[in-house]
Amino acid sequence: MFGKMESAYEVVLREMDALREQDASHPLLLALDAYLPTQDDEIFDSILDSAFDETNPSSTSLLKLSPLCLTVKVFGRAMLVMQAFQASKEKYVKNAPADDPWKTRFLAYADVDLNTANTMGSKVDLDVNRWDQVKLEVMSDLMKQALNQDDAAKARLMQAPANLKEDAVPHPFWGSPNNNIGLILDDLKKEFQADDKADKADDKADDKADDKADEADDTGNKAGKRKLKRKR
Repeated sequence: MFGKMESAYEVVLREMDALREQDASHPLLLALDAYLPTQDDEIFDSILDSAFDETNPSSTSLLKLSPLCLTVKVFGRAMLVMQAFQASKEKYVKNAPADDPWKTRFLAYADVDLNTANTMGSKVDLDVNRWDQVKLEVMSDLMKQALNQDDAAKARLMQAPANLKEDAVPHPFWGSPNNNIGLILDDLKKEFQADDKADKADDKADDKADDKADEADDTGNKAGKRKLKRKR
């Protein structure tokens, strides 16, 4: 007689218990504790499809580059990137007045845990059309700020393999299968590489200009010495 088949929820809980024994501070645990209460089948599918893969060198949780690992300081307050993302919804409230104090509401997300921040974000009376148009840009900007504020994290990104895979955010848009976080990180890596290349080119040009200026000074000094000798 066959035993009862595990549900996706039960499978995830079992995997979480095993992961907790290995590393109680693993970022996936933070993510799963925050997202599992929804008991959303689509989220479970995303978790099972991408999470718990500790052998993947492109894993954002392994590299600690997930928005559930990175911290960003916005308006002077530090919070997880995902919390700041949820907080950013406050700027896109439906029919908000011109003087809407959205920044005050934004900062409230820094005082709560991820689970609460997700709940707060889900209750925002969003202008959905506007939000859908900007959410990728919002996430990208927050990730960029976080990386620019954390030299170690930025170094991990620059040394990471291509085609990063978001496996900590159990959401099909950000994680598997669409992997938009991974795509954002890949794009940011290319942007940082281009910036570094441009900076090196500028430094080289500056050095060349300095060398020419030094040569001109040397030539001028030598000419001045020759004039002094003639006068003597």
